[in-house]
Amino acid sequence: MKLTEEQQLAVECTEPRFTIAASAGSGKTRVLTERYIRHVVDQGLSPHQILTISFTIESAAEMKARITSRLRDLGRIADAQAAEVGPIQTLDSFCRQILQTNALDAGVDIGISLLPGNHSVFRDAAQRVLDSALAEDQLGQKLQELYLDQPDYLQSDLLRLIQFRRERPLPIRELTAQGLAQQYYQLIETEDPAMLPMLMEGKTRGWIPKGGAPGDETLAMQCQLETMAQEAIAICQEEMMRRQEFDFLEIARLAVNLVQENEDARNRLRKQFAAMLVDEAQDLNDYQYELINALQIPQEMLVGDIKQSIYGFRGAAPRLFSDRLASLPVLQLHKNHRTSEPGILQFVRDNLGQALPDESMVGFDLDEVTNYSGVELWAAGNPAKEPKRLAAFVETYLLEKNVPPGDVAILVWQHSDSKPIADALQALGIPAGVIGGRKFHSVPLIRDAANLLELIGNPRHEFRLFAVLRSPIVGLSLDAVLLLQATGDLWNALHEPPADLPPEEQAMIAHFLGWFEDLSTNGDRLSAWEALSSVMERSQLMQAVARMTNRFQNMANLRKLLERAAQYAHLRPTDFAEFIRHAQWDDDREGQAQTVSLQDPVVKVMTVHGAKGLEFPVTILASEKGPPHRNRGLVVHRPSSLACIAPQFPKSWPSSFLQFLKAREEIAENSRTHYVAFTRAKRGLIINIGTTDLDNQTGSPVSLIRELTAHEVIPAGLVIRESPLRLG
Repeated sequence: MKLTEEQQLAVECTEPRFTIAASAGSGKTRVLTERYIRHVVDQGLSPHQILTISFTIESAAEMKARITSRLRDLGRIADAQAAEVGPIQTLDSFCRQILQTNALDAGVDIGISLLPGNHSVFRDAAQRVLDSALAEDQLGQKLQELYLDQPDYLQSDLLRLIQFRRERPLPIRELTAQGLAQQYYQLIETEDPAMLPMLMEGKTRGWIPKGGAPGDETLAMQCQLETMAQEAIAICQEEMMRRQEFDFLEIARLAVNLVQENEDARNRLRKQFAAMLVDEAQDLNDYQYELINALQIPQEMLVGDIKQSIYGFRGAAPRLFSDRLASLPVLQLHKNHRTSEPGILQFVRDNLGQALPDESMVGFDLDEVTNYSGVELWAAGNPAKEPKRLAAFVETYLLEKNVPPGDVAILVWQHSDSKPIADALQALGIPAGVIGGRKFHSVPLIRDAANLLELIGNPRHEFRLFAVLRSPIVGLSLDAVLLLQATGDLWNALHEPPADLPPEEQAMIAHFLGWFEDLSTNGDRLSAWEALSSVMERSQLMQAVARMTNRFQNMANLRKLLERAAQYAHLRPTDFAEFIRHAQWDDDREGQAQTVSLQDPVVKVMTVHGAKGLEFPVTILASEKGPPHRNRGLVVHRPSSLACIAPQFPKSWPSSFLQFLKAREEIAENSRTHYVAFTRAKRGLIINIGTTDLDNQTGSPVSLIRELTAHEVIPAGLVIRESPLRLG
């Protein structure tokens, strides 16, 4: 297929450093592929000289597949083979590679181990700093009073600030209340200038609390918290270096420091690479932009779409992409080639155009006559409460439109809504599956595995032993375990079980001891992967899982657990169990193992964030986004790099101002997230507007849609479905 004129201009651009602003579905991946081909074919570069960066492992794999396929089509087999092993990767992977190839200069082991996710190093550092401040009476009376009723919030706020400062250092040299105040005044002058005189005069307006609420004490307390955060960060960095285990953020920091400060390392990289291609540039974080700027590779093309920047919670810095757009030559990829139904694009433009004022929005090349053909609005209720109703709507749609299930994706905001929807569809005989997710480490079977791994190190741990005996690993009945426990020593009772214990239960115990005691004896010499492999081979776990109703998911989860244990092959059984526990205690963003793929002929249910970069013939946005989560305590504003504690009473203007900015930013990101959801559709876009409990959320795209449907005259082409059995 021939490139469009704007795509051709991007591929052939002769500017050494430039940026492409690419709307959804505009063919940016094709442009990146053809730009790569141009570097190889026209400029004679080797694939090893072209640093190609993508946001995720999956998108990097897709990019590599496209590039190698294109090279083979051109008969350049050697180049295709070189590209297979060449630097087409994520920035996380590239940073790790920088440290490995410059290990001596960076002061790290050449093997660089990843710190297990959610490791206690950060909590331990925070607690150490807090204990020291309390012991030396340096915490300050005001700060102690602020957290007096909820002391756990102090550690929580400190941990949040530690993570925030690791992503975005404080933008001032001298940490004083006066220095912080100057940062706020400058920000107010930029973001809300009319309020600055009123603040100085102590007037109550907008975000300024009653009486102006002096912020001196708040800023002084924030300085104390900032100081403790810096001390804790230094402890964390020292501990990671001592352990030679680093998380991705620390790997990025070390890589940036190396490139910025070590001329030899910097020159080696510049000599190695002649061109750089970066995808999804709107989602890069501060360190990643610093690295790109420090490398100064001769030819540099970044591609992104500010309207699709939806990863602020992961540290994405869209403001830096905007700065780049303003400072370097820019080419536009306007036209959407994904969506074949113009009515969908017109609907997106009309409902999001004001919320996303970007000139690429007008590039949809649409008629002025309103026609929303391809768009449906459903009154399907709240899928979290009544997934069966949504499933009935889907069933009717598939039958009426003759759409195969594999063409449909249902997008949700929270992963917890996915499985009930998939189950409801399956109950109607519609093949469906969940893509992505969270809470892998909290699945009962994974918790059982963690209990067993801890038990290997301490067989007499009463709680762990009780849990393992009741789990599918052993399979004793509750009555049997209680009978054993009644002896007063559960471990000893296994070796001398009560005479009235049923023979089948005694056989289970004998089988368990037969493999477990051997495993426990050698546990300190085994890796977690070896221990788990032995359990799956010698216990009756796999047979028990095969009898479960959700056996396919559980089998997949066990395989994933083994793969994760192999990834951290240096961890002993008890260490890996600790890794699982920490993941459970924290956010546990890890998804369960996949039992369906994007290629399977089933309805795919996934989150909006998980759908980014994908496309589907029919996209159903199942629900409206819930209200933003309001944390008590620390308020962080990523664009300005400012953070402030938020006392409940009296309120202070610094925290109120940051909350005002944060709310405004959340509205903007909400619109961008809707843009991502709407633009996944190729020929059918369905939006469920039946979540009436969210009707009062003014300013959201779905509230604007409800206003649209409130009029007596429905726009041409728009279908409103109020019942799963008939068209409205």
